[in-house]
Amino acid sequence: APMPMPTSPMPTSPNPPPTSAAGAGLARRGAAAAHGRMPQPPVSPPPVSSPPGLRSPTGSLPMASPPSTPTCGANIAQTLGHLAAFSPETQATIGRAGAAETLTKLVRDGSPHLRAEAVRALLALVHGSAENLKALVCAGGAPALVDAIADDDLPMETREQGAKLVALLSKSP
Repeated sequence: APMPMPTSPMPTSPNPPPTSAAGAGLARRGAAAAHGRMPQPPVSPPPVSSPPGLRSPTGSLPMASPPSTPTCGANIAQTLGHLAAFSPETQATIGRAGAAETLTKLVRDGSPHLRAEAVRALLALVHGSAENLKALVCAGGAPALVDAIADDDLPMETREQGAKLVALLSKSP
């Protein structure tokens, strides 16, 4: 008589081995469900948008008026200046985002320290960029810079940088 096969408990998986990438995903979900954990789909952050009225009609950076503190405005100007000097790509990107308009507002309406940082940032923004130079003209940069040059409260270095910017503006088409 044939001998019966020994019966030993064989571990079995509720999910057979996957045969494709889709099967692998199903197997993971099945295993997670068996352990009471369902994988959650990735959650994208909500889109960032400016509150109504904060963005200008030209789409400039979100700042309707100068910042409430000189330190905040100086940080904005310094950051924009560093970004403009980082690479031509970032210079073009912040130019398209309206940095010339934002910095012009800071030159026009800020404290002496804030105005100095904004002039320095404008110099970095327009360096070698005809597009950003044109944006500075459109933002009304020339009158703001002429006022800055004439302001005795500003450091001589800032006034010289303003003069360089006005010279660049005068040569632009």
